[in-house]
Amino acid sequence: MEVGNGVTVIGAGNLPAQMPIAASTAYARNVAATLGEFVRDGGLTIDLADELQAAIVVAHAGQVQNPAVRALLDEKTAVAMAFAAMNVVGGYMVTDRMLHMFRRRQAAAPAPPAPPADLRSDEEAAAR
Repeated sequence: MEVGNGVTVIGAGNLPAQMPIAASTAYARNVAATLGEFVRDGGLTIDLADELQAAIVVAHAGQVQNPAVRALLDEKTAVAMAFAAMNVVGGYMVTDRMLHMFRRRQAAAPAPPAPPADLRSDEEAAAR
């Protein structure tokens, strides 16, 4: 591209516009090459003895295979269990406090019922 005064710029004319295309192409090539490592004889084959596959595979056959991920999960599991225990205990404490707060207060004991008319004394009958 010639700018003027005999100056010629050699390179991309609009680099910001061309960058996403180049990045997408490189990423697609890398993904295809990585997946190609897992395909043998036309089928998916996971071989954890292969250093590249062992580094990429996170979980296989129901087990976490990657040691770094396993360590991270163990740490996070311990922290999560501690927070879960605190949450349960705190929940019980708050619930108990709320139950005490909203419990009905005992009213004064009601007066005993009046005895039947045939058992009343003459004074009680006269008062009624």
